[in-house]
Amino acid sequence: MGNKICFVGTEITHSKGSTFVGGHVNTVRARDVSREMLKESKRKAFVRHADLCLILADVGFFPFRKAVLNTCISINVLDHVYDISSFLKEARYVLKTECFLIFNFSNMLSPYLPIAAIVNSKNQAIFKRSKIYSRWYTLREIFILLLITKFALKDFRGCMIASPLPLGEKLVKIIQIINFSIENSRLKLLSGSLFVKAQPTYAKFYLI
Repeated sequence: MGNKICFVGTEITHSKGSTFVGGHVNTVRARDVSREMLKESKRKAFVRHADLCLILADVGFFPFRKAVLNTCISINVLDHVYDISSFLKEARYVLKTECFLIFNFSNMLSPYLPIAAIVNSKNQAIFKRSKIYSRWYTLREIFILLLITKFALKDFRGCMIASPLPLGEKLVKIIQIINFSIENSRLKLLSGSLFVKAQPTYAKFYLI
């Protein structure tokens, strides 16, 4: 049957031999945002002949049985989730043993610290027209959340992000060049966005 991959709040892309299970999950207050994303995913899936099932649900409750998914991917979502612990617990519940959760988050300790400070003071995205909950995190905060919800951090990589500034496409090209050099170097710790690969664990951890 192939791998079952759940894309949570992520635009769906097709890869050979995979069966997609998932779609856009309602993570913001305006539900119509999720419906529009589902429509867009459906359109692109039709063009690419992808085998998928679109589901409108909440990140606090995944409508799947235990240990049915091979991978859970969530890009540009966790910043807008009120309770990340609930999301992580649900992801762990539906993932098979030795499978992976892949997600990213906006890194507080980056050159974007002034923007992050403003966002966190208001708990709201500052470049969005509608009022959307938003928060930036440190790698330590995410690491602790993973431990609490019984995930092991397997790997992480960095990616600089282009804020909506007047430079437009020129800034994007500069950021792309920077990303090639810092993605997996020590400088990744200063990246605006960190991509995490985590795996469910059954070992006991104690926070000191």
